[in-house]
Amino acid sequence: MEAFLIALLQCTLSMSMITLLYAAVLPILSKRYAPKWRYMVWLVIAAGWLIPFRPLIELPFLPAQSLDTPFMPVQSALSSPVINNTEEVLTAAYETTANAPGISIWTVAFFIWLAGMIVLLSYHFLRHKRFMKIVGRWSETVTAPEIMSLIDILKREQGIKAKIEYKTCSGVSSPMLVSFFHPAILMPPVQLSKNELSLILRHELTHFKRHDLWSKALILMVTVMHWFNPVVYFMARAASVQCEISCDALVLQNADSGLRRQYGETIITVMRNSLKTQSPLTTNFYGGKQGMKNRIASILDTKRKKAGVIVLCLVLTGILLTGVTLVSAGRQPTSIPNTSFTEEEYGKLLALRFDGYKDMSVSKFQQKVWTATDTAEYPELLEWFYEDTELEETKDTNDIASFLFYELIPLTSERWKSRYFLDSGMTSYKNAGNAQFDYTCTLSILDADHLTVGEYYKARKAVMDGLLTFFQNRSEKELQNEPGMKKAIDTEIDSLAKKWSSDALTIDVDYFFIPLEVYEDSEFTEPGNDTYAEEREYPHGTEEDYRSLLKLKTSDYQNRALSDFNADVLDWANEDYDRMERIGVDAAWNDFAVSLTPEELSFVTLTYNCSGKENAVMIRSEYTGKPEEAPSFGGSPLIKEASDDNGNLYCSLYYQMSYHISDKSKITVGERDRCVGGVINGIQKFWDGAGINELLSMSKDDMIAKLKDFAKQYSNKLITITFEPTPQWFGFEQMDDRYNDNSQALNDEDLPIE
Repeated sequence: MEAFLIALLQCTLSMSMITLLYAAVLPILSKRYAPKWRYMVWLVIAAGWLIPFRPLIELPFLPAQSLDTPFMPVQSALSSPVINNTEEVLTAAYETTANAPGISIWTVAFFIWLAGMIVLLSYHFLRHKRFMKIVGRWSETVTAPEIMSLIDILKREQGIKAKIEYKTCSGVSSPMLVSFFHPAILMPPVQLSKNELSLILRHELTHFKRHDLWSKALILMVTVMHWFNPVVYFMARAASVQCEISCDALVLQNADSGLRRQYGETIITVMRNSLKTQSPLTTNFYGGKQGMKNRIASILDTKRKKAGVIVLCLVLTGILLTGVTLVSAGRQPTSIPNTSFTEEEYGKLLALRFDGYKDMSVSKFQQKVWTATDTAEYPELLEWFYEDTELEETKDTNDIASFLFYELIPLTSERWKSRYFLDSGMTSYKNAGNAQFDYTCTLSILDADHLTVGEYYKARKAVMDGLLTFFQNRSEKELQNEPGMKKAIDTEIDSLAKKWSSDALTIDVDYFFIPLEVYEDSEFTEPGNDTYAEEREYPHGTEEDYRSLLKLKTSDYQNRALSDFNADVLDWANEDYDRMERIGVDAAWNDFAVSLTPEELSFVTLTYNCSGKENAVMIRSEYTGKPEEAPSFGGSPLIKEASDDNGNLYCSLYYQMSYHISDKSKITVGERDRCVGGVINGIQKFWDGAGINELLSMSKDDMIAKLKDFAKQYSNKLITITFEPTPQWFGFEQMDDRYNDNSQALNDEDLPIE
């Protein structure tokens, strides 16, 4: 269901582009190519709308799928445990607290689409039924010998042997062909000469010979299937007009200008009461005022036209190379999947590790995977594996997890041609501002037919591990020398990229380095030092402090009512005010002297922090007698920098949001954390994924709208998240001092991150 809807959506987007492009160039093509070929192109386009599953290519204008590689921090192997970064904490918080599965949004969307299709199909069925009822009531079969003789002569000319009735009907507005199995030509009650009647009949018999009623049915099914897309109705009207124009051209083959003028006058003569009831399953002679103008212009055009085989082939190729297969469609989960996979589920994952797969070319491996996973259930199962936190944490130590995260997903998801992998290292020295090394390795596949899966895996691992090892082996003195370290890092990157790149694979690395800053003992010593205390206000929390707080992190704390949990937090805080402040300052500075697991760190920085703020506004309200203020939250300040020979680029974002919970007894701790953590995590991922040129192109209003979208996305009936962009709660700074003689914008991938 999910895969079908995403395939349908991508099909409707790609075919909209092809339809509008063809319509844009049609006036030019009309001067060179015959109407028959122009109409055939419309039929090919209609078929493309009707068949959503075609060979997979990458569509850059589509939103990224959920199988993209996320931020994957790796801890440094230096002397002490690495301090976890904020994104890791928030990701863990989001993934461990989402617990409201509900009804899938894809299920809702599918039934909305299905309902719309049924309504539109029923409407056209009833409309056609009513039309045929009118035809049956107000039509009279013509049996005049001279007319029957004329019809027989025209049928023999076109090689038609089927029986076709001829009727006059006051209920129609123009000549037309009706009925698939008992065809009849309907004519409004107008007086025509024999020559005029001959032209009209030849036109309708041409429709019959070309099976245009079936083409009309094809286009009708396209409009029913894509009822939500206005472009498809434009396509249907344009194809209908071109159908009539191409039919006119066949009728007037080798005709002189006099006959063409007579034919045009005949068309105008038979047009009467164009607003009468009609059906899309007829060859409607009247195509609207603009359509009639185009028809008359085409009728009077005596220039010879070429066959449009080249145009037809180009459009057909474009359609075949545009679209998706079922395997390309992933879905964003609405809740955390079950992390206890069965042996059968693991078996389905391991079944994709084909014998000798590392020696397969990337293209061969892709095709085998896409064929094997071409079911409704497989993509969802792979998504569950990929989103599982426990499995993700073992990707560097477990062979199955490594296959999933470093080979299967990167090489078979939609954006396989260019994938990035992120890694980081950080020192943890005492009395020092620790050195930090964050780097992004981008692997771009140039030739999937000659690059093997094993070569791809070895290149990524060699570069990523090589850079981390290089950083870990730097001495304290080297880490303090920022210019020297950057030069050494650049040299190492060039060496590794040159060694592991090839004609089939290119490797690019961007990095961010913060040097080691060592403090003098008199300035930065143990907690309790006067200078240190003045900066932090309170010393670090102790092991005992955190052990007492983490007693509140029970196995079911996420499912507890927020009101009950906050009461326990308040009791804990009242036991020791200084203990509460020490941990609060640790969380505010993201600076911890004790070792915490990601889940424990998430509990402190998100769960406890939010509950503490909620208790604070509650106490303030009780003291002042005023309504409770909305507690606020925000992520760490976000910064993105880059530079090249032309200058420097810089963007920074600071934001604070507030949220309101009307009844804390009706919302769980997990739901509160899911919403608040989801906003922070979503903004962080947006910032990390955006190129610096993209950020520079955004105005403050654009960024405000983006933040408000995140707030709206994670609001519900239980919690309302709001964002008011005041100077205190919002800051978006941009700087671009590049000088470029050619005034040419530089691509994000051309800019090394500093």
